[in-house]
Amino acid sequence: MQSTNEKLSLLADMIAFAIVDGKLHDREYQFITLVAQELQIDKEILNQLFHQEHATEVVKNEFERIQHFYRLALLMFCDGVL
Repeated sequence: MQSTNEKLSLLADMIAFAIVDGKLHDREYQFITLVAQELQIDKEILNQLFHQEHATEVVKNEFERIQHFYRLALLMFCDGVL
């Protein structure tokens, strides 16, 4: 993941995925925060993503698609509700 837009797009996708059930569980937020730290995204910017719509950037590289899917799958298990 190289560009800031790609990183923000991933985080926005994770946020959308986390709140699809109408709740943001603490473990989901902690996981998203951890990913943002690894991507070197400031916590203020991350928190802004929760309050704005963000256009999803389509990942073109197959390896990055697999990584993207894996991160979303990890997030799915964070709250313990399937």
